[in-house]
Amino acid sequence: MSITYHMLNVDTTLFSGAILESGTTTSVPCLPAEKYQGNYEALVGFAGCSSAADKFECLRTVDRDVLINATNTMFSQPLVYGSRPWGITIDGDIIPASPSVLTAQGKFANIPIIAGNVMDEGTVFVKPQTITTDADLLTFLENDYRNRNASFFQNAISIQTLLNIYPDNPALGSPFSTGNTTFFGEQFKRGAAIYGDIHFQWARRNFLNAVIAKGVDAWSYVFNQFTPTNVPWQGVFHTGEIPYVFMKFTPDDGALYTLAKQVHAYWVSFAYNRNPNGSRNPDWDQYRINKSNIVFVANMTSMQPDTFRIDGTNFIGSISDQFFEAQN
Repeated sequence: MSITYHMLNVDTTLFSGAILESGTTTSVPCLPAEKYQGNYEALVGFAGCSSAADKFECLRTVDRDVLINATNTMFSQPLVYGSRPWGITIDGDIIPASPSVLTAQGKFANIPIIAGNVMDEGTVFVKPQTITTDADLLTFLENDYRNRNASFFQNAISIQTLLNIYPDNPALGSPFSTGNTTFFGEQFKRGAAIYGDIHFQWARRNFLNAVIAKGVDAWSYVFNQFTPTNVPWQGVFHTGEIPYVFMKFTPDDGALYTLAKQVHAYWVSFAYNRNPNGSRNPDWDQYRINKSNIVFVANMTSMQPDTFRIDGTNFIGSISDQFFEAQN
């Protein structure tokens, strides 16, 4: 996400290519700075800096544990300070305006990208994990938009349509391909599927479509290799491809080591040539050709159409203003 926000400076010279691992400009809400003024003042108070002549300097020099405790206090009260007390901010400089609007307008740097996700982006974000009812599910989803006045949660038609597209069927939930196992509450997997698609899969597709509309080179991936040392409820979870990118495997790991070498080679080739192809790996088609992903799986990596759960992400895209209107 951070890199895509820097791409909103259309003339950036910080980098000439970008690898976007799980996140783009529309993954999370981005609000004007004044929306966070109350949170700043609360932090000043919790940190004991209210009477300081220079409150910001006080925050910079206060004991680390005091600052950590102050921040944790705020995170523990989402109804007061929002689910992201320190969310991404429209500062008029690095982020000149609403990222969702700028993305739709094509106002971002024309640099080649790789953009991708893991298959089970949402699992590690579902809290509380004991989601059992539709009401529990909606409360969980809304917690991510506290103090943002997202109209989706007041739109009965949109809510019902989303619930219809993502039915209460554990076999269709995330972690995917785990059958009827629920792991925690009955709707844990349903929540993980919806969360992953709102914040990651739709956001990836949205940004890729904006990039290729400008004729800029782009490649897309989905990482779908479960690592046996992980726990089953996480599935192929957020950041799960990182150990493969940085070759945290040895020849003793067999097929996982081979997959890591493959992923690593694509990344290095892109960093050097702004094109992931050029190594001994199979060709990775650009997204604009057939809107396909390279799907990374040990011994089974292949190009596949980017159509999984497309009805869900298309619907999310059609009502995205109901999630982002507070920042427009």
